[in-house]
Amino acid sequence: MINYSKYLILVLFLGWFLPLKAQQKDAIQWKTWPELEQAFKKEPKPVFMFFHAKWCAYCKKIQREVFSNIEVIQKINKEYYAVEMDVERTDTIQFDGIEFVNRQPLKKRNGVHDFHCY
Repeated sequence: MINYSKYLILVLFLGWFLPLKAQQKDAIQWKTWPELEQAFKKEPKPVFMFFHAKWCAYCKKIQREVFSNIEVIQKINKEYYAVEMDVERTDTIQFDGIEFVNRQPLKKRNGVHDFHCY
């Protein structure tokens, strides 16, 4: 007698995770700063930078409505390196031998990272 429970679990597993993989494929391939620097060394091309803040309603709307559009996703992934930049981030970014920091005190709301000023 065949034990169908193993097959049912496999079908459920694949049915759950394959759509997730498809969703990841249909998304903008955001790069970290170190990944961007390595990509430039391999193949230079324009950079699409999305400056945003966690509290920004317009930024959230762009993420929800524009960055979910398959034509936008395909164009950005094909023609650009995409990088997200939270303007309030507090860590140091090192890129092309230069350090960029958020110089405003951590206690202050809406400090702005100096990368955007360069």
